[in-house]
Amino acid sequence: MNTIHHQLMPPKLLYETLHKQIPSYIKNNYFIFDKKLGKGKFEYINLQEGLWVLQMNFELNEPLKLIREASETNNYFAINFYLSSSEIIYENKDSAKLGLNNVSILLNAATAEIKMEIPAHTPIKIMNIGFTRQWLKKSLIEEKNTDKLEQLFLSDKPFYLSESLDYNFKNILNDLDLEKTSKLKLFSSTLQLLDYMVVKLNKREHENVIPENIHYHDFQELMKTRNNIDEQLDESIPVETLATQAGMSLSKYKRLFKQVFGTTPYQYYLNNRMEKAMDLLVHREHSVTEVGFLIGYTNLSQFTKAFKMHHGILPSEVK
Repeated sequence: MNTIHHQLMPPKLLYETLHKQIPSYIKNNYFIFDKKLGKGKFEYINLQEGLWVLQMNFELNEPLKLIREASETNNYFAINFYLSSSEIIYENKDSAKLGLNNVSILLNAATAEIKMEIPAHTPIKIMNIGFTRQWLKKSLIEEKNTDKLEQLFLSDKPFYLSESLDYNFKNILNDLDLEKTSKLKLFSSTLQLLDYMVVKLNKREHENVIPENIHYHDFQELMKTRNNIDEQLDESIPVETLATQAGMSLSKYKRLFKQVFGTTPYQYYLNNRMEKAMDLLVHREHSVTEVGFLIGYTNLSQFTKAFKMHHGILPSEVK
């Protein structure tokens, strides 16, 4: 497996760093894979000074390992949206691995070391939003702000924060394509994604905003139990049962689940039902009553009330 090294940096500098290590071509804002390496390309657009979007669509002929070395300061940050079902494995400097087959969004800082294993013969699609600390301070954050999440961006602590793609993220990302979307639309959508990411993270307990490292085996077990929750929408699984399935004590399971997913198992179950309901309604293959029944509601008014509480609109108002 070939290995390449880089740091978190703006796309133009990243292109130059990668080009020195792998067969490729650079043309304006494109990074094009040589046929020896695989097929596909990267494309970036600078939206403002210090804010950019990088779109990656590629497929490798051989596996590749990317080692993103830690910088001394958090001058840069990145949010990766993993839009393909392909499994990509991340490993931090303490060898705790995260399999992003299910965790679809990763926010990380320049001081966080990352090792990324990309499989061969597998389509990979990633949308990356990158920004500098200077852009954050100029656009979003005041130096005297006491909000712990915002202060996190002003520190040089390494961090990784994971989220799952829900309806709101998908709704914005589905309309994004750097080759087809106007720069104005791209800028607007990027700000929406950033805003929604901040909203999601602010719902977490601030004191737990910096996760502790998790052993890969524990993470795998959490993924399995989360899949069990996803597959059983009509009835919640007792948290004690989930902890037993994961081979953990109840306290450990609840602590790690909330750390990885930002919520409790039961709240995740409730949120997931509503996200599934939205997906079903958007595709218009079932009536509102049928959707409520499919996710476990026998009382239409209860489903309507829960849906509006979660999404802010009635099921009948979904377009």
